[in-house]
Amino acid sequence: MTKKIIIDTDPGIDDALAIALLCNSPEVEIAAITAANGNLPAEDSLRSVYRILSFLRVSEKPMIGVGRDWPRTADDARHIHGNDGLANTYLPAFTRQTAEPASKLISSILTGSRKPVTIVALAPLTNIADALDRVEGKTKLERIIVMGGAFHVPGNASPVGEFNVFHDPESARTVINSGLPVTIVPLDITTSIVFTVRDFDVFSHSKAGAGKLARMLLPFYLQAHRRYHKLDGVHLHDPIAAALIVAAELFTTKKAWVDVETEGEITRGQTVIDDRPFSPKAPNVDVVTAVDAEALKNFILARLAEE
Repeated sequence: MTKKIIIDTDPGIDDALAIALLCNSPEVEIAAITAANGNLPAEDSLRSVYRILSFLRVSEKPMIGVGRDWPRTADDARHIHGNDGLANTYLPAFTRQTAEPASKLISSILTGSRKPVTIVALAPLTNIADALDRVEGKTKLERIIVMGGAFHVPGNASPVGEFNVFHDPESARTVINSGLPVTIVPLDITTSIVFTVRDFDVFSHSKAGAGKLARMLLPFYLQAHRRYHKLDGVHLHDPIAAALIVAAELFTTKKAWVDVETEGEITRGQTVIDDRPFSPKAPNVDVVTAVDAEALKNFILARLAEE
């Protein structure tokens, strides 16, 4: 049986590849894609979603939503992903780019679905927190997979803040403490795997679909990683998180207490985990603590290379 999912995203090169991976995955049914403020403003993220779906020639188009922009001033990530979020490719998009309010769309799917629904959250958690605020009564939510947080590694938006959490820590805190099933895929995991130029040879002959999209986007992403991260390769944060829904056997998780700092002058957006062996804190989330790195890398590359 396929898993019904909602993708919340702010494309973003690695977001685009995560969407492509899930579009290439027969294990999932994509009910909706909602665009969030993050790497780009929400309306620009929406445009990127339509560009990706158009490029991939998705036959069964999911419902589309768009969220609100975060009222605080926060830096975007155009320096990493390009002015259009997609390596300055400015891909053509559907002429009609309408969308429902993301929180309304997410909450209606959660309350109206007959099948369990998993949310794959690849962006700041604004849309998810807003949707949970609208929900009344029982839902069919099975789990929220969150790409976010940094526990024992440096942040990528501040010394301690991972971008998605740092961008809207209040919403992250709301989701993490919601009492709902949440699995966090932190930077500790996503930065432990480096994809190199040699790995991307698998896309060299791709003429369409996800493989061609990867071939078009990754050179810009590689240059950005060399310039800003001093890394001869890239971290594919969002495809790793997306892979959890279709290749769970490659991931190891543990239950833990996690919270988010929302007020610190220099620690705002920090995710805190209680790793003490005799912690008085009751676990509130599952955290990915290890992966089969080689198998996961091969899975992502192979799934993206499929046309």
